Amino acid sequence: LILTLISLSSWLDKNWRLSVFCLVTSTVVFRCDTLILLGPVGISMLVSKEVGFVDAVIWGILCGVVSLVATILFDSVFWRRWIWPEGEVLFFNTILNKSSEWGI
Repeated sequence: LILTLISLSSWLDKNWRLSVFCLVTSTVVFRCDTLILLGPVGISMLVSKEVGFVDAVIWGILCGVVSLVATILFDSVFWRRWIWPEGEVLFFNTILNKSSEWGI
């Protein structure tokens, strides 16, 4: 929640880099659901010409890769195996369609 609040505050302050960084990090590390928030914020930034399309894509990919590497390295230490927790949740819920089995 704190990353999304910082992102929205940065967006209102016209600091697009921090806004995108926080939303992408939140999406990759904690909840893929924040992608729903990233869409309208990103489109608004593009429409208002606050940022160019190429700059936004490059920055978003860079932030995504850094966040993904950080979460894999950090979480793998605790789980004692290579893991991207949010990726496993996404796979389990959407690809395997087993979300009803959580907690069993």
